[in-house]
Amino acid sequence: RFMIRVLLWIFVLINVGLGIGCMIDPLGMLEPLGVKALDNRGVVELRAMYGGLEFGFGLFLGWCALEKTRARVGLTAATLEIGGLGFARVAAYVVLMPDGWLTPFLCVAEVSGAVVGAATLWWTRADVSEN
Repeated sequence: RFMIRVLLWIFVLINVGLGIGCMIDPLGMLEPLGVKALDNRGVVELRAMYGGLEFGFGLFLGWCALEKTRARVGLTAATLEIGGLGFARVAAYVVLMPDGWLTPFLCVAEVSGAVVGAATLWWTRADVSEN
């Protein structure tokens, strides 16, 4: 369970950090990825979807990490989230092949995060059957 909670806190820091950054300066945070807003409606949407959603999900993961009986659920949610992002990003990258290093880096980071999360859940599955 210790490994689950450590990994979960890493996901908390990533999600809360990205959320706060995107609530404060969504255009600055997302510009390296080519994300722009046409007007203030778009900035509101970027703050809500990239900032608020990431921040709220990070808080949920933190809540899960605070109680060992919830930690596995939190790690499962984080693994599915980052796995979904990685799958979608890799699929889109293969089709569109955008320039730059950031998109391939995020593909590797997200897929790796999902693999580590899934492997941790697999390695600790015996803990669940003992309860």
